[in-house]
This record gives sequence, C-alpha cells and structure tokens, in this order.
Amino acid sequence: MVYYVKQTKSRRGKASPKTSQASRPMPLNLVHHVSTVLRYSTNTTQTVAIEVNDLISACGGLCTVTNTTLQCWASSIKLKKIVIYPSSSSATAEPVNIKWVTSFTPFVTDTIMDETVPTGMTLPVSFTMIPPSKSLASDWLTSSSNTLFDIAIVPGCVVDIYIDYTLAGAIPPTSITIASGVLGNQYYLSLDHSFGSNHFVPVGLPTTS
Repeated sequence: MVYYVKQTKSRRGKASPKTSQASRPMPLNLVHHVSTVLRYSTNTTQTVAIEVNDLISACGGLCTVTNTTLQCWASSIKLKKIVIYPSSSSATAEPVNIKWVTSFTPFVTDTIMDETVPTGMTLPVSFTMIPPSKSLASDWLTSSSNTLFDIAIVPGCVVDIYIDYTLAGAIPPTSITIASGVLGNQYYLSLDHSFGSNHFVPVGLPTTS
C-alpha cells in the first residue's frame, strides 16, 4: 500500500506531517448480471413440474457436443415473477394455476378451493404470480434438479417468465443433455425440458429437444 506524506504548517508556523491514504478501486463483482423476459406458448393440457435446471437451460446455451450437450451460460438464476395470459381453452374445470414448492411441510388447514370458470367464458385478464417468501423459488439458485413449482396449463396460453441470471464466472456452466443440436449453435430450451414433453414452446428463439 502506498502512502503520501504532505508537509503542512501548524498555527504556530511549524511544519507538521500529515498522512493520507492513496485511493484504491472499490470492490467489484466481476460476474455479469442479466435481466430478461422469456416468452412461451403452450400446446396442451397438462400439469408440469418445473426444475431449477429448466430455468437455467431456458435462458439459453451453446451446443458443445453435436446432438448431445447444451452448455448453458447462466450459472445462477432468480425467478422474479410469472405472468400467464390465458386462452379461451382456460374455461375448463382445470384452470391455469401454479403451486409453489417449499423446503419444508407447512402448516395447513383443510381447504377445497374452487376456481372453475364458466364454460365458454374467456378470461380477459392475466395472472401474475410472484414466488412466496418461503418457497424455493424466492432466492438465487444454482444448478439442481429440485422442483420449484408445478404449473397447470391448457393449449394457447402465453406465459412470460421474468428472470435474472448471472453469466458463468466462479460457478462453472451447467451442461444439459439434448437429443438434437448443431455444434456451435445456440438454443433456448422449453420451460419443461426435464419433463420431456416440450409443452412450453419458446417464442421467437431457436430451440431444440
């Protein structure tokens, strides 16, 4: 560490030493943060379990082994919210819905919730769902097969995923198995890739199974 000594005069006219510390760069997180919105269209009636690695691979990656491996560039993710725009098909006994997963068994009461929409009615509004404070999806997460939430969908819905993620830095990138891919091409996987069904189709982005 470098110090500079400056001679100053006191009130009595005598010189007195004054020491000051040289400035230095402030601590800086060198890992890049990205904030984005991922959009999907749904193509079936299904309840799907979404895992951490599903969100990581949904953020995109590069095919590093032909027809085998996608190396994702997201090292950690934080889900901010999910917005679902229902289709007319949502007017069924199985409405669109999300069930958040927690790390413990919460205290519950005996409850039966009815969310049935009258037949033929089109839902004019969107549903915005934010991870509850005690859910697994409420904090930053790294690669794992832990389920974050179950989502019930019907055909024709539009689903927006608001998410933050970091580019791989101290944490190595996650590799995901794919069935088809051209070496060097980038792909954004379906939200339910681990489910093996590809019911959430990325809108406007290159994808693969």
